[in-house]
Formats: sequence, C-alpha cells, structure tokens
Amino acid sequence: MLDKTKLISALAERYTDAWCSQNAASVASFYEENGSLSVNDDPPAVGRDGYNRGSARIHDCFSGYAGFRG
Repeated sequence: MLDKTKLISALAERYTDAWCSQNAASVASFYEENGSLSVNDDPPAVGRDGYNRGSARIHDCFSGYAGFRG
C-alpha cells in the first residue's frame, strides 16, 4: 500500500518547484485540461492555456520573488 502522506508531500514538492521556477506552463501542467481556477474576484481561468496566462501575470507582478523554500 502506498503511503498517502508521502504521495501528497511529493506532489506538493513538485508543485512548489514548478511555481518557484516562474514557468507558467510548468504550473499549468498540474491542472486538468478543461478545469478552471478562480482567484479572488477575477474571472475564472479556464483550461491549462487560461491558467498559463493567469499564472504568467502573477509571475510578472512578482518577478523578483522566488518563493519560500525550506
């Protein structure tokens, strides 16, 4: 039987690495092809292309920020 905690930790580590890379396509790859994500009052980002554009805008706003690792 697989240890769910280890699986979730590994997923979180990969997601954090993708986010900290500031590569929007890497982050978008964690989402379903036709999924959607809403942040605050913004219209939903639909699909990986929509999420890719949305996360690219966030990375542009915080271009000098590498995220928390530790």
